[in-house]
Amino acid sequence: MKYFELYAEVRKSDSSSRVLAAPETVKIIRDSSLVAAAAPTITSLNGKQVAKIKNSGDAIILITTSPIVLETNAYDSKNVRYELDLPSGGYGEVHVKANIFLPKLTVWR
Repeated sequence: MKYFELYAEVRKSDSSSRVLAAPETVKIIRDSSLVAAAAPTITSLNGKQVAKIKNSGDAIILITTSPIVLETNAYDSKNVRYELDLPSGGYGEVHVKANIFLPKLTVWR
C-alpha cells in the first residue's frame, strides 16, 4: 500500500474548496481485469498524479480538502473522471477496473 498526504492550497479562484476538519482516507482499489492487466492504472487527484496501481492492487490517499476530482489514464470513457464531495474524517473505498471508475461499488464509512 502507498500513502500520500495532500496539503490544502489556498486558491483565490476556487472558493468552493474547503479544508476538512480531519483528513479523509480514500482507498483506491484496482479490481482484477484482463484488459490492460500489465499496465498500471495511473490515478490523479485534482490534476496531480498520486498513484500507479498494479492489477489487483490498491493505494491509500489522505485528503485534507474537499471537493476532489479523481482521474485515471483511460481514454474515450465517461468514467475516467470522478468528482467527490467528501465528509471530514471518514473513510471511503473507490473501485477502478480497466482504468474506469465503478461508482456503484464506492463505499463510505
